[in-house]
Amino acid sequence: MLNVLNLIGAPDSSHATVVWNNGNPRDLKVIFEGTNTLAMLMKPEKMAVTTATFGGRRPQQITLPPADVVVNSVCDPDTNTNALLQIGETLKHCSAPVINPPELTFATTRDRIYTLLKDTPGLMMPKTVRITPHRLSEVPELISENGLDYPYIFRSAGEHGGGGMVLVEREADLPKLERFAFDGRDFYAIAFYDFRDADGLYRKYRLVVIDGKLYPRHLIASTSWNIHAESRKELMEKDETLQNAEKAFHEHPPAFLKDYAERIYEKLPLDFFGIDCHITPQNELFIFELNTCMRVIADKPTGYHIPPTERIKSAFSDLLAAKAR
Repeated sequence: MLNVLNLIGAPDSSHATVVWNNGNPRDLKVIFEGTNTLAMLMKPEKMAVTTATFGGRRPQQITLPPADVVVNSVCDPDTNTNALLQIGETLKHCSAPVINPPELTFATTRDRIYTLLKDTPGLMMPKTVRITPHRLSEVPELISENGLDYPYIFRSAGEHGGGGMVLVEREADLPKLERFAFDGRDFYAIAFYDFRDADGLYRKYRLVVIDGKLYPRHLIASTSWNIHAESRKELMEKDETLQNAEKAFHEHPPAFLKDYAERIYEKLPLDFFGIDCHITPQNELFIFELNTCMRVIADKPTGYHIPPTERIKSAFSDLLAAKAR
């Protein structure tokens, strides 16, 4: 039995989402923004998992219990800076091997990933800049100063998923940004490219890289560029041809993806990370985002999603065992 220490962290906002509360504090279940559910990848029959929580408004000095391997599940440096800094300091006194150390996790903000990978052969990285406008009227000037032009995607730093993005195609679209609070927080502006395939559909691939090796997670086709989990209901759930394409991607991903994963791993040797991307007609990898926050395990995977899920879980378990040795 492998003793695994799983590190999670409260976000800098000190907010949490309560998902279960029966009145007993021992049974309380919460979700912390900026922390991945990597514990779901660990096989309970092989691993005894202990959880330690970092961050918060008044962080406590934590003495880590003995462990064979430590997993850092805190994944977002935009929202969980304090927790990652605290984990980094605490791990200086830990002799156990660490999965996804904080110093590498800090390199996964959208602007840093762009800077790190933009000149990598085979990778297409949309220019990404971080800006801090204090009012809507400042946005156009900041966009121009940073070398961006229309169209671009505007989103709050630290937000994931498709709900918090706005496509700004022209100056007349700027009122769309009134939904955001310009109160000193950071935003990302990301160059937009129309990545529709020849059949008029947009496709988003999710790849998982564990110990430098590639594992396909999903392929979702949509009529919209803004593809997220709910997009599956639009076409994928009723189109057998699209489902067969996803199955083929699971079983026989393009061989060049392995090479791209290795190139990225050489520059950013995280033990676990995910990539949301599109494969262009020129076999380039058009990367939307790359980080350790990707959810790769559904609560109850069904049908043809079970085999790739099990492969990912097995690869992660093998990684932990190898690190412990």
